[in-house]
Amino acid sequence: MTSEWAGEAVRGVRTLFQGVNAGLSDSELLRRFTTRDEASASAFELLVARHGPAVWGVCRRTLADPADALDAFQAIFLILVQKAPTVRVDVSLGPWLHGVSIRVARRARANVARRRAREQTNAESLDRVATSADPIDDLRAVLDHELARLPTRYRLPLILCYLEGLTHEEASTRLACPRGTVRSRLARG
Repeated sequence: MTSEWAGEAVRGVRTLFQGVNAGLSDSELLRRFTTRDEASASAFELLVARHGPAVWGVCRRTLADPADALDAFQAIFLILVQKAPTVRVDVSLGPWLHGVSIRVARRARANVARRRAREQTNAESLDRVATSADPIDDLRAVLDHELARLPTRYRLPLILCYLEGLTHEEASTRLACPRGTVRSRLARG
């Protein structure tokens, strides 16, 4: 019961400050926000309430994905928080926010395009790797190519001993040559 009462009291105070701030111009609200007193949070909330729909509209028109638009929207108001002490407002903060909105949304759109291009390139690379033969098959193809380049007297002992698994003695019997010759040809091959 006490927490409900506290919540109501906070909402009432917030409404009171917003009511106090509601009649203020954007420059007065911005000045009040930069003072960082009790009314500063409600001043910022009122600025967001006044200009948020226009900022959101720029973000949504520029960025197709609602999540990207929301990120840009939040970034715009973070920029306002950071630059509030230096922003010059004559009557309305709208033109300044509109300019910032356009720049941030365009930059976000470019970042999204770059990210998607990288993701597409990475996906294509993964597809090529996935569709290519087993790496062992690739190595076997290279090995076959290199073995084919060797003269027959060196190639045959390598194939018999290393690929077919024959002992030196079995390879010497098949090749009809001494075991020492098979060993030397293996070493040379």
